[in-house]
Amino acid sequence: MLRPVLHGALVLAVAALGAARTDAAWQEAAFPGFEVYSDHPDETIEALMANLRLVQRDFERLWPMPQVRISPPARIVFCDRLDDFLSFNPPNPAGAGFIWQFTAERSWMLVNMRLPRPPATAPLLVDHRLREFYANCVLRQMGERVPPWLDWGLGKFVHGMVCTPGSLALPALTTDPTLAIRGRGSAADLKAALQARRFLSLEELFSVQRMPQFKKIEVHMQEGRMPFMWAYEPSDTFVDEAYEFVHFCLIDGGSKYRDAFIRFAQAAANGPLDEAGFQRFFGKNYADMLLELWADTGPAEPRGLRIVGAYSLTRLPFRPLPDSWFPAFHADWMAAKSLGSPVPVIDSIWYW
Repeated sequence: MLRPVLHGALVLAVAALGAARTDAAWQEAAFPGFEVYSDHPDETIEALMANLRLVQRDFERLWPMPQVRISPPARIVFCDRLDDFLSFNPPNPAGAGFIWQFTAERSWMLVNMRLPRPPATAPLLVDHRLREFYANCVLRQMGERVPPWLDWGLGKFVHGMVCTPGSLALPALTTDPTLAIRGRGSAADLKAALQARRFLSLEELFSVQRMPQFKKIEVHMQEGRMPFMWAYEPSDTFVDEAYEFVHFCLIDGGSKYRDAFIRFAQAAANGPLDEAGFQRFFGKNYADMLLELWADTGPAEPRGLRIVGAYSLTRLPFRPLPDSWFPAFHADWMAAKSLGSPVPVIDSIWYW
């Protein structure tokens, strides 16, 4: 999930993230499922949080189950002062712009707002990482054995959501031109795609039980060239089809499969299921479902869903915290850190 996209709903006509700051105290804000802390809240952070709230709103409408409601609230900590960021995780992993910490009690995300980076790119990258963090929080609510297909499929789904007050749009399923016959192809076309490894059987998709290993990839962007980035990057076939299955069940299949998929995903997050288990939820076997997935609308078309009902997004109010607050909060983080190793997210995309 390394392809940053420009989300139209993310309004970021703000000053550069690295702008000078005054010596301000820590402040906090909250919305369902999240506590937000900042040593320098500004319009950029408010815009990022507004976009995350829209993503949360639309995802919870698609997935109206208590399992996706994050409890206890996850904590997002924006550090404009580098010393504040370093105080949470000394020594700082080289180049870490974000640190995630997941425990049985609570999920944390630290954001270092003081790394050098192109001002136009940085907010989009923070938005991307916030979406990843939200998807991870949701998945951890479901169970402790989330399979890779659900991890990557739901992650790509959340990352691609373009939310406005009245609609939810999603990108095309895949850009693979060899799958242009999708939506009008026959069973013979599907068989040829399976043999060419351009499409996976559902048995293959669900059987992957370990995340892929790290590998080095090269990324080129309009603003410049990045020599390399370390990242999880499984095959495009696996990621695209995992996303297609999630997308098909939540949106394209509509009410036909959404409830069955939600229950299936919940069960899959707590242990592997075989084809008989799949049939108990969907009422059909792998082959029949794969044919239906194959016959779905072709890859070139963006997908969308109109969200019914008015929704107004009020401003997220921050309130100052007393000086006595920080030691106890920092102790909570250190206690969480002692339960497991923090996950540094190293974003070379910030270095040119």
